[in-house]
Amino acid sequence: MGTLPITYSGDERCGERRGNGVHERGARLKIQNTREAGSRREESKALSYVYFVCAVAALGGLLFGFYTAVIAGAVTFLERNFSLTPLHLGVAVSSISFGCMVGAGIAGFMGDWVGPKRILIASAFPFILSAMLCALAWNVVQFTVGRFVGGLAIGLSSPVSPVYIAEISPARMRGRLVTLNQLAITLGMLLAFVTDWGISLIGAQGWKDAYSWRWMFASGALPALLFLMGLMCVPESPRWLAKRGLLEEAEAVLARLFGRRPEREEFQEFKSTPVREEGSGWQLLLPPLRRPLIIGVVLMIFSQVSGLNVIVNYTPKLLLELGFESESTALLGMVITGMALFLTTVIAMCVIDKIGRRVLLLFSAAGLTCCLVPLAIQSDIRVLPQLIMLLIILCAIIFYALGIGPVSWLVVSEIFPTHVRGRAAAICTVSLWATNFVALLVFPSLHQVSPAGTFWLFVGTTVAGGIFVWHAVPETKDKTLEAIEQLWRR
Repeated sequence: MGTLPITYSGDERCGERRGNGVHERGARLKIQNTREAGSRREESKALSYVYFVCAVAALGGLLFGFYTAVIAGAVTFLERNFSLTPLHLGVAVSSISFGCMVGAGIAGFMGDWVGPKRILIASAFPFILSAMLCALAWNVVQFTVGRFVGGLAIGLSSPVSPVYIAEISPARMRGRLVTLNQLAITLGMLLAFVTDWGISLIGAQGWKDAYSWRWMFASGALPALLFLMGLMCVPESPRWLAKRGLLEEAEAVLARLFGRRPEREEFQEFKSTPVREEGSGWQLLLPPLRRPLIIGVVLMIFSQVSGLNVIVNYTPKLLLELGFESESTALLGMVITGMALFLTTVIAMCVIDKIGRRVLLLFSAAGLTCCLVPLAIQSDIRVLPQLIMLLIILCAIIFYALGIGPVSWLVVSEIFPTHVRGRAAAICTVSLWATNFVALLVFPSLHQVSPAGTFWLFVGTTVAGGIFVWHAVPETKDKTLEAIEQLWRR
């Protein structure tokens, strides 16, 4: 018996086509979902890598904060151990700032040549050496040399860390990530304060005067070793690689940092921006670079003449003079101020890409001025109780940490073109440390002559800095580094 041929009606054939269409659409949707999931995984992986690299670079900021602030808890012990006069104390404390000037100058000269990663690696070794020299010092001269070596390390790393972070960060997150460096600085200060306070509780008074301050400085060697090891695992700046003509290596680093999605604004602007030859320092004195240089230098000076860094370095000494009864209580007050500085920087890190740079700088200057006025009055006429004075100091630190502290470094890291960014940031940092050196050197003597006059001087400089920000500093929020460069050229 023969088999009958199988035939399909029109409806059956139409149903088959509909079924095939649904199947094809489902397959295409599945492929699209797979691609999107892969893209999200790539983006998440790239973002995690950005956070890791930024965290390692920010360890330079942590060491910056630790090495500058650890002296605060040791000041009274150093005075007794070495019988220091106000002038000798100023030299010992400010020697780190002089080292910072020298280190920042070296970073400016070498940074554009050898690259930011190598500069950061080079800074790790004097950090370790400084901790050992200060801990083993047998006289004030060796101690001063140890602090100077620590300043060299800070000077090498302080202009490079925020610039390095800015160059590897997506534009939409750059403010938050660069502020991570300032957050690390405040964390380093807090760790130094806690370390000082904890060590000061150990042993009798004779042991404290002779040995406690040594352990305070020796503890800085551990984070310096972690910094050195972490730097072995991060890449060189892609913009520095491109500037040196290593375009393939630069694009490989960018792809790992941002992913290979073609719509990435940073990736496209990076590839479309022509590579310029390395700029000389003289170019910074000519239009269109002169204006950002003036802004960067003045902001760095402003961050130091506002008085907060002096207060941080001499916190226990100031608290004792303002009415605190014992060293342990003053050191505990120092820890509280360090916590306020750290927590406020966390807040600044969360809002800096939403509120903007100018607003935070102006708000910070206004609030800090309002806090410095009662400090000046209290230095002349003791009318306020201890708790109120501590609260005023905390408020001053909060206002500083919301704006002047982190935003000054952020603006300097993003307003200069790639071909001169290293040298320009170093010039701004040298101006910062020169101002810091003078402030720390003269503060003990100036405060001894006129405590109230010293704080009134800080009030005047803070007001002047706020006026400068209002008239000269542009808003750079949400702009890529290449767009900011074009802003000056227009």
